[in-house]
Amino acid sequence: MSKKKIINRRDFLKITGLATGGAALTANAFSQMLGISEKALERLRIGPGKESWISTACRICPGGCSLDIKRIDGFPIQIKGNTHSPINLGGTCPAAYSNLEILFHPDRFTQPLARPEGPVRKKMASTSWTEILPSITNNINALVQNNQAHKIAIINGSDSTLMQEVWENFANWLGTPNFFQESHKGNNTNSAFLTQGIKSEPKYDLLNSDYILCLGSNILEEEGATVHFNQVISEFKDLENVTRNKLVYVGPRANITAASAHKWIPNRPDTWGTLALGIAHILIDEQFIDLEYFRNNSEGFADSLDSQGNEQAGFETMIRSEFHPKLVEEITGISVADIRELAESLHQRKNPVVLCGQEALQTPRGELHFWAVHCLNYLLGSIQRPGGWFYSSQDKVNRLYSQKFKGGFHQNLFLTNEKHALEQPSLDIFAKRVEGYAPYNIDLLIINNANPVYYGENRIKWKALLKHIPRVIFIGDLPNDTSIHADVILPSHSNFETWDIVEDIPGLAAASATIQQPVIDPLYNTKSSYEILKDMTQGIQDFNRSIFPGQNAETLVKKRLQKIHQKKKGQLFAAQSRHDWRAAYEGHVSFSINESEKTFINKIKKVGGWWDPANYGQIKKKEIIKNPGGKFQFLHPMLKSFEGYGGNEAQLLKSLFGEDKYPKNLEKYSASEKTGYPLTLISGFPITNPYGRTVYSPTLVETVGVIREIFWESWAEINPLTAEKYNVQDGEIIQIDSPVGVIKVRARVRPIIQTDVIYIPLGLGRENVGRFSTGVGSDPRQLMVLQPDVNRGNMVLSGTPVRITWDKG
Repeated sequence: MSKKKIINRRDFLKITGLATGGAALTANAFSQMLGISEKALERLRIGPGKESWISTACRICPGGCSLDIKRIDGFPIQIKGNTHSPINLGGTCPAAYSNLEILFHPDRFTQPLARPEGPVRKKMASTSWTEILPSITNNINALVQNNQAHKIAIINGSDSTLMQEVWENFANWLGTPNFFQESHKGNNTNSAFLTQGIKSEPKYDLLNSDYILCLGSNILEEEGATVHFNQVISEFKDLENVTRNKLVYVGPRANITAASAHKWIPNRPDTWGTLALGIAHILIDEQFIDLEYFRNNSEGFADSLDSQGNEQAGFETMIRSEFHPKLVEEITGISVADIRELAESLHQRKNPVVLCGQEALQTPRGELHFWAVHCLNYLLGSIQRPGGWFYSSQDKVNRLYSQKFKGGFHQNLFLTNEKHALEQPSLDIFAKRVEGYAPYNIDLLIINNANPVYYGENRIKWKALLKHIPRVIFIGDLPNDTSIHADVILPSHSNFETWDIVEDIPGLAAASATIQQPVIDPLYNTKSSYEILKDMTQGIQDFNRSIFPGQNAETLVKKRLQKIHQKKKGQLFAAQSRHDWRAAYEGHVSFSINESEKTFINKIKKVGGWWDPANYGQIKKKEIIKNPGGKFQFLHPMLKSFEGYGGNEAQLLKSLFGEDKYPKNLEKYSASEKTGYPLTLISGFPITNPYGRTVYSPTLVETVGVIREIFWESWAEINPLTAEKYNVQDGEIIQIDSPVGVIKVRARVRPIIQTDVIYIPLGLGRENVGRFSTGVGSDPRQLMVLQPDVNRGNMVLSGTPVRITWDKG
């Protein structure tokens, strides 16, 4: 695809009519901005003008909002939120409106492409499905028959539970351990494993909370279900609510959640866990909690004796001795008065909850922050209680088919050799290993709707890696930073052209299934990724066809709906008042399905989905604590494997949280005047460009920085005191560099960010995202130092030390 940008902001405004006060795309805009054929436009002009509506799902982020699409003569022209959906209640975020521009993007892949095979890397050429699919099948078959299937690696970027299941089953049948699931959730399972012995992610019962403390959890912008949480918080903050609910946000920058909170408390970056333990100190020291209960009914809270009879300090002793509010103030920058007010408010409220999310997780101590907040919630009684965190002990309960791993033992190249229970598969680890110390080569890499060159930390290494692997197959609808390096491109349907279901929405304390159905017939010679995978396996010997429960994507969805119907629980989306919605959600009300299977499936296509608000509320605490003895564990031995532990067990928590500087092996994240990099970079995806997906939409690129009055470029937010110190004027182009890179951005001087901190949004500065946005803006990833060698696979996107440099002369 061409890298040349054919429009800029001025052209965009002219095309859309906005430059002259217009507000809608003109016919000229259709021809210049959207890949709509003249035949289709002519059909719209002379057709009968028959209007219809159809429900589908937005797939820009994992939130999966239900949408109603208006069509004229079968042609989608308008998007609005489905008012019947209890997930988004008719609301949408700005990104939802990019769906049509993505569907009609002129740079979509319209037919299979492949590089002619040979010793010299050649340009892509058009090919046919009948020619390229047998070639891939032969490639896979040869590796399988020669017991080399472990040399196949698969990266799946679809957040659909159905597609995750299918691709993982395929990897298991092959016998390759090298399967990676790209994820954009704001939490993970390690904290629950350390404390409760389960691999499960929390769900948040916020409508029953009366006090929400967000520690690095930007729930209204970055946590994967932003529209849902915005609806919940709008109820939580209802002016008629006589309980005086309160939302408090702690973070170095006043993002959308902080702006919506009753109070924003700035802290130094990467210090949320220290604050959580400082609050725990007050709860324990003031005996705001039942200390005898935790001493007798949990592991690691009280002091104990080891096998040699030596006394071991427990959680209580460590918190009392090391996390006095004055020390916490020195580390976090939060006053003792504010720390005490937070602790007292949490103690006084009936249903308080503390959240920790993506903003905290993407820092060097990310998983430790989540663990500390998890422990704090347990002290508050906010686990498996109305208004708190809910867990399920059941893993992958929705599977249609489960294929056991049938290969022998081969190292998973997405993991290190440590075999550590907390380690998460990592794109960066894969890139390092395949390029360097892997015990075997990767001969075939299949990438389904993923973008490892962009979402992996080491972009340079990933580019080299893709040239190193003999054959790279990319499945997707649009070009991205990875597809340009592929050997084969298999064009998939756009989300508005295919079937799927959105389930397991991050943070949603209810089971749900939002239907995704085609709103238009496929525009080009494309297939669904499910059908592509099925076709790729047609000629594989002795292949287990049970991996594909459905004949096509539509029947796969039907089988999943049949399984939901069999449980006879929950209810279809339906018109309801906010009062009724709130009552069902708050009460985790149990509903029953009375329709026949056929009627249920037909209705779900019309109304948009199904939900069960009782799903998590009925699970008891004893069901989600699977440790030996059934007790919550405060000090799991694996905590000693985290970066920063100094070797003294009595000083465990002090080593991990109780210092204002990083230990030696994390010094590259330390900002200081001494090193010449005195500022700390923080980053994140804005709500107008979740995970960088809406970069394909000129309309969203226009609005991505609208709050900061920035258009078609990136910006850096800095505090007025910092700006004065470095002689930076608002609106000025500045250069920012780190030990590994340099970018130029426009300065936005605002008092909404801590001093000595710079915020630059993710999502722009891309390399191969079509004609409109390639090269637009700057990518802060170019500044980021790589994650430490010993890391649990958690992406580190904030914490790099940077400086402002330029010659004003």
